Amino acid sequence: MELLRPKHVIQKMKISRAVLYRLIQEGIFPKPVKIGSMSFWLSSEVDRIMLALYRKENKETLKKIVREIERSRQDGDNQLPFVDFIRPSR
Repeated sequence: MELLRPKHVIQKMKISRAVLYRLIQEGIFPKPVKIGSMSFWLSSEVDRIMLALYRKENKETLKKIVREIERSRQDGDNQLPFVDFIRPSR
């Protein structure tokens, strides 16, 4: 399991910070998980959204995927283990 910080999501998706937070605001990208003051996403969550964007899924489908991701976190399916910080490989 790999945790990604915002700067790593931005690099992976080749988007700006402003675009990342606009996608979150529009509900087509999941909100980050907060650990203390730091924000993270699971790499698998980012991959799932990227695949949907690549497939040119419509906004409603993207919003459904985001709801599923966020619901799975609440249900404990995607709970993050206690970690200090995992840096993705470069």
